[in-house]
Amino acid sequence: MMLSTQNWMNTCRLEEAFKTEFIDDNKIVGSLFDYVAHGRSEWFRYNLYSPYGVLVQSSMSGKSRLLVEMASAGLHLHDESTDQYVFFISLANPDSTGFPMSHQCVRDFFLTQWDLPVTKYTAFLLACLEQLDAYEKSSKDWLGAQNLVFWQRVVGNAHKLFSSKYVEILRRAEMGPSANKSADGAKTNTRISSGAASDDGGCDSLSRSSLDAPDAICQPGQGEAAGAAARQSTGDSSEGACKGLAHRFYELLHRKRNILFVFDGAGSLFNTADPAQRFDYRDAEASRFVALRAALSFFPRERHSPFALMTDTAPRICMSCPAVQCDRSARIPRSSKLLPPFCLVASVDAFAAKLGQPNTMNQLWDWRYYSRYGRPQWGACVGTESEERCSFFMTLARRKILGGDAGRECAWPKTPTEAAAILGIRACVSINPRCPAAHVLAARHMCSVFHISGDYESVVTGYFSEPALAQGAAQLLDGDYSDGPGTAANGGCPYARITQGVLERWGRRAEKFRSLLSGLQDGVAMGLVEGGSRGELVGRVLLLMGWDLACLRALEPGRRPSESGVFLRAVPVLLFLASVFDLSPVAASPSFARLERLLEPDGRRAWVRCTHFIRALDYVPDRRQLLDLFRRGAALITKDCQPGVDMYIPVYFCEDTEFDEELDCARVSAILVQCNNCTRMGPRPSADGWMLAPEDGDLQPPLLSLLMSMGTEEASLELIDAPTPAAPGSSAEGAACRCVSIAAFGLSPAVYRVVDARLQPLLRSMTANQGDPMRHCDWDCQRRLVRLLSPGQYKETAPPPPPARAQERPQGEGVALASPGPDGRAASPARAGTEGPPAGQQRGRPSKHRRKGDKPAHDDGA
Repeated sequence: MMLSTQNWMNTCRLEEAFKTEFIDDNKIVGSLFDYVAHGRSEWFRYNLYSPYGVLVQSSMSGKSRLLVEMASAGLHLHDESTDQYVFFISLANPDSTGFPMSHQCVRDFFLTQWDLPVTKYTAFLLACLEQLDAYEKSSKDWLGAQNLVFWQRVVGNAHKLFSSKYVEILRRAEMGPSANKSADGAKTNTRISSGAASDDGGCDSLSRSSLDAPDAICQPGQGEAAGAAARQSTGDSSEGACKGLAHRFYELLHRKRNILFVFDGAGSLFNTADPAQRFDYRDAEASRFVALRAALSFFPRERHSPFALMTDTAPRICMSCPAVQCDRSARIPRSSKLLPPFCLVASVDAFAAKLGQPNTMNQLWDWRYYSRYGRPQWGACVGTESEERCSFFMTLARRKILGGDAGRECAWPKTPTEAAAILGIRACVSINPRCPAAHVLAARHMCSVFHISGDYESVVTGYFSEPALAQGAAQLLDGDYSDGPGTAANGGCPYARITQGVLERWGRRAEKFRSLLSGLQDGVAMGLVEGGSRGELVGRVLLLMGWDLACLRALEPGRRPSESGVFLRAVPVLLFLASVFDLSPVAASPSFARLERLLEPDGRRAWVRCTHFIRALDYVPDRRQLLDLFRRGAALITKDCQPGVDMYIPVYFCEDTEFDEELDCARVSAILVQCNNCTRMGPRPSADGWMLAPEDGDLQPPLLSLLMSMGTEEASLELIDAPTPAAPGSSAEGAACRCVSIAAFGLSPAVYRVVDARLQPLLRSMTANQGDPMRHCDWDCQRRLVRLLSPGQYKETAPPPPPARAQERPQGEGVALASPGPDGRAASPARAGTEGPPAGQQRGRPSKHRRKGDKPAHDDGA
């Protein structure tokens, strides 16, 4: 297959990156060896259906490189005197950005829909072992000998072995009962269907467990007995069939042991469009994987028996035990099981640990440094070359986010899964493990797999801190990769009027944000996407939109957003705040002047980097950890039940001339953010109120506190001076107003600069409580029925207080007292009479309004 010049250059870059020195500080190779050794032990003990394991992780996590390193690491599964041999069989799509590339002859052999797939794949395994048997060089050179000529020879030999005596019994059995008749015309005892196309059988029914003499065919050292049993079963009296399949396996494996088959990109065996699709095992598209699994099950159960590893980005290759409704005959026998998948490929930040983290401000947005974070492929792709390599680096990141499809970069609107990927990388969107989108995100959109449940239906996925992907996701929202010169810098005060060029570019970007949120809206409403009980996801999206606008306003003349590091550069905190909020109503207040002095003290300036969010699971950050977050450009979502704080945004103080000096954790502070969706304007923030500095941290007090109350109808933006608590032993009068709080109420364009009239209702719908069924109602009649189905859960359905009895009414009162209305004020008597039962029918409750000395009324039945 001929490659274009551009694809050939990209392939050369990937090959060069693939050959970079392997970094294994976390001992991943040893962990994978232990996994293979455990699987081989379980196969020997008859605890596995087939001798194979599954390696599942997202793209560019180092799976293929790990397997190649495993083949040449020099480790041994049993004893050092036994050489190991690895067959590396790549089935990846040639158009993919993965490496190593597949050999077309091998890919065609496995992806062809054969009439007898189990026999074909068994013949291929035999051909591999015969090729190894003829190999006489050192085992260290074995992997390098597997070139195109090698695999062409294996495939040709496999076609010859398909008609040989070694697989004749298996071939005749797979052809079905009609071909298995003895000389007198009687049917044989072998009950094997004709593959996955049959309704009453499948490829898995061709395994040992379905044969009459399973142990005779597959036990090592019993080739003659296996041949005799098979000959008696099939009626074949040929002398060549006496050796049988098991005897041939035993002959080949007796001379060379410790063999591992690696099927890289095994998801191609399914060839389904949707990675989360529950395939039918009677379908021809899925039968190839089932046939390969059945062929592997014919290996003898020995301690040194061959083992197979199947790798892919899609967790569907683990779902090899289908439901009953799919195909009863293809189910794994209850006495056997499948080996749990191996998915924890802990290769994150490998280059940062080896080469060091960026340690100056200018290095933070240099592609040679921020590429060290995240997947090892980023650091291996960049190396130390020119800006041309950086362009390839960023293009690869954008395409990987969208599943490797170059045509999807400028295509809008994005699919809901693509929207979840773009926002998930930056806003830390959590997907329900049982949602089909979790499988698709892991298979195509760089989402990491942390756990796969025992039934292979639930997949725990998530995105970790990766500046390269955050930069690529931010660039996808711009789309003008070949646009002219960038817009001019704003100049002057950071909260001044935005230039027309920035407004035009931001208008296009805001429309794409709205499109992404529209794709997530249904997922948030149905609980498939975690939006937060208080609207935390909307708060993170607003901060990210403000960050993007701040980066566009700070863009230098002549630069484009598609260039590297544009959305990773630090910007002044005042510019960031003026891009999130509309500060013009409070710009003339004394509190704003104090805020400016707070953010720019003694000639220094407060800088912020908020490119993406990550989640803290079990810690409260100190200054050292906040500095590490600032290096990554990440903001932190607090751990569960953290009082008063939902997010930390790291801030660093330095002068403009100190960008080449070493970073110091003593200059780090933080902006603390709290989000809520309260419908009423609650208490304002203060240093001793809702914004509590963590007791085990060293931020006393925080630099700035933000309250984002997004559920109110009123729109208001307030600046509040929060006095610093007095230090122990000092007077309270000496406390200085160092902490300033910003309280933003409502989701109005008058409060948030990044919100417009089209985006406002969408954000408001996503801030609603996910457990409220009222959010799914479009008509008033539906809302009324939901209230009737939820007694005591809504304010309108709460029983009103009963009217006072006639003898208990105060002097001069001639009407029943009105019950409180929905707004908390007293309703009219007519309304009170229509919402509750008529007076005289509700008895037995004391009146709230009675004279002193009156006794409460009691129920008649009391």
